[in-house]
Amino acid sequence: MEQVIIGLNDFGFTSNMAAKIYQKYKTDALDVIKENPYQLIADIDGIGFKRADAIAANLHIAPDSQIRLGGAVLSELQRLTDGEGDTYVMLPQLVSSAVGGAGKRPQRRGRSQPRGPGDFDADEKG
Repeated sequence: MEQVIIGLNDFGFTSNMAAKIYQKYKTDALDVIKENPYQLIADIDGIGFKRADAIAANLHIAPDSQIRLGGAVLSELQRLTDGEGDTYVMLPQLVSSAVGGAGKRPQRRGRSQPRGPGDFDADEKG
């Protein structure tokens, strides 16, 4: 367990967020993140597209990868359903919003670390 928490801290997660992630995935946490960091959007409250995308960039996942677009679509669906209360969305609107939301990925910085205290503890979905 300790090695997993240390690995999660290396991704820039705070102790509280690392504990949430460990609680969900147990010893598979690092493997899940390395395989598809966008899965965090669906499974962990407080992880949004920006955070998952920063991890993906540091894992050298291509900006035009299918899992990145899937993460953007999932994030947009959550925003529309959870945030705005919509019960459906038209496909053209979803695709347009998801692609626009994914936009150009920010430049990679060494490790995936927060910029300041609590930057990645807050919900980034909004």
